[in-house]
Amino acid sequence: MAIQIQLRRGTAAEWTAANPTLAVGELGSETDTGKFKVGTGSTAWTSLAYSSGPQGVTGATGPTGPVGPTGPTGVQGISGVSGVSGTPSSVEGPTGPTGVTGPTGVTGPTGPTGPTGPQGISGVIGATGPGSFTVQATAPTSPAANALWYDSSTGITYIYYGSAWVQVGGGIMSPLPTTSTNLPVAPWAGQMVFETNTNLLKIYNGTSWKTVLDAT
Repeated sequence: MAIQIQLRRGTAAEWTAANPTLAVGELGSETDTGKFKVGTGSTAWTSLAYSSGPQGVTGATGPTGPVGPTGPTGVQGISGVSGVSGTPSSVEGPTGPTGVTGPTGVTGPTGPTGPTGPQGISGVIGATGPGSFTVQATAPTSPAANALWYDSSTGITYIYYGSAWVQVGGGIMSPLPTTSTNLPVAPWAGQMVFETNTNLLKIYNGTSWKTVLDAT
């Protein structure tokens, strides 16, 4: 029959709480620290020195054993019931950011110049229109050709012809009207009037008034 010998044992906290006095040569083992003490028959546990030496340095980890064979695949379980389909969302997600614009492609070569078309028929040359129209008491300086000047101090209209101011109509004009209905009732051929309400310069050709300048 085998004989089993067991030492008094307990955790460090249990030994401290009980604080027994071991008999001479009696061993007491701490199961959580691996340390032990030998009794003297007179010294309580907490005052008794450990008989075991300090714990040694942990040894190197041994090599990893070979991987065991893969076990057989288990039987596939029964598929679960499909969940109820959710209600489709009517909320539209935010628009993603615009991507980076790609580089401009290489410009293709310029095509050949087409043949020159035939020259069209020249149009009729229109009459030369009057130049600027100035209303003041003194003659304008550096006038352009065909420029018109109404001398507000005398009521006479001039046209710049060549290098000098030439009187238009051969007489004094009536005062400038304020409305188009105030044109002179007995004008002479060549008489010119500037209508301030329409900004039109008109000349009497002997039978009717003709517009020669639209200043609007």
